[in-house]
Amino acid sequence: MKEYVANRLFRTKDVAKASFFWNSLSACLSSFQTMVLLLVLTRLGSDTDAGYLVMAYSVGNIMLNIGKFGMRQYQVTDAKEVYSFGEYVRSRVVSLSLMAAALVLYLVWAGAANGYTPQKIAVVGMICCLKGIEAAEDVLHGRMQQLGRLDVAGKILSIRFGVYIAGFILLYVLTRNLILTTALSLVLTLLLCVLLNGAVIRRFTPEKRESVSRFPSGLLLQCLPLCVSMVLNIYLGNAPKYVIDGIVTDEVQTCFNIVFMPALVVALLAGFVFSPILRKIGTLWTEGRIAELRKLALKLTLVPIAIDAVVVAGGYFFGLPVLGFIYGVDVSAYRGVLVVALLASGVMAMLNLYADLLTAMRRQRHLFLAYGAGSAVMAFFGRSVLRSAGLEPMCWMYLGVMALVVLYCMMIYRITVGKAGTAVPALTETEPGK
Repeated sequence: MKEYVANRLFRTKDVAKASFFWNSLSACLSSFQTMVLLLVLTRLGSDTDAGYLVMAYSVGNIMLNIGKFGMRQYQVTDAKEVYSFGEYVRSRVVSLSLMAAALVLYLVWAGAANGYTPQKIAVVGMICCLKGIEAAEDVLHGRMQQLGRLDVAGKILSIRFGVYIAGFILLYVLTRNLILTTALSLVLTLLLCVLLNGAVIRRFTPEKRESVSRFPSGLLLQCLPLCVSMVLNIYLGNAPKYVIDGIVTDEVQTCFNIVFMPALVVALLAGFVFSPILRKIGTLWTEGRIAELRKLALKLTLVPIAIDAVVVAGGYFFGLPVLGFIYGVDVSAYRGVLVVALLASGVMAMLNLYADLLTAMRRQRHLFLAYGAGSAVMAFFGRSVLRSAGLEPMCWMYLGVMALVVLYCMMIYRITVGKAGTAVPALTETEPGK
């Protein structure tokens, strides 16, 4: 059985094309699963169930990035394999333990201070466990990408996400019970993860085991700024959702989440272009091919701008009627929020690009500074603006914060490549991000 599954996953005529296709499909399924499941819950369930699910995914994405610890980008761009695969695995065990501790602390706080019901705690907890499975397998998928077989990782994720979405919908239609549906979907996901990844894991792990199983403190310290940055990145991407949680009614929260969903589109479409060439970015920087890197970065910068222009125009004229028809909810009063959300999506796509560039250059500590400042502004002032001025002004404030963060990252990128010239020092363990 394992050999059959492995052969099917490895079978391809063109690895590059297959990597692009399967990575794009898996990214699409991952990004749009919340949108699809929200559609089912708004049509068949209640505003309460819909609110629980959207908030669960918002929290789950933060926990996912604690579990990943920002290591995927670092691992893929580790062209000289400064750290072994064993060290990446041991680091992931540590980060998953931190993720579990953070989840427990959050649920205790949410129940005591934010009014979470036992039902909401259960849904959030199980969705975060789903994200824990994703974080665990990500270290193996990073190895696949590092060795040029992103197509295998893409196939595994596409199958798993596709089955999960179909299974969740079927279970909810049959039971109309969100907790039972989420629990059974969690079990299904775990079984698929073990089956698919277990079939190919030996083909990507070194034949010789490391003689010393040292604690991966060096790698964890290198990736700590990335971890904090990615957590803050997710917070920034979902900041309006956290700001309105517990302040507006369930009805308003559901409408806002419906309108905010299309904001995923630009970042998602741009990600289709960015992800397959992340390894190339690391190689160009490591080999000192700065002129090529500059040309590539310029071309990639134009991608989210072009996509966002089309999406914003279409969203302004057709977005609200389409969303209202699909979800069966009147969102006609949210045109301004939709436009800001779509603009912010383009800015987020740009931010993701420059985060990848700075990571490849090992300047990830600047991401921590940028994300930290933006997150602090939203956390400390977002609710005040919401209460005093309303939902749309708070969203415009959010867009302004995001734009400033991107400009800072672009400035650091330009300074770094300017100083590098044509000679880039060899990447070593003693060269942390600056």
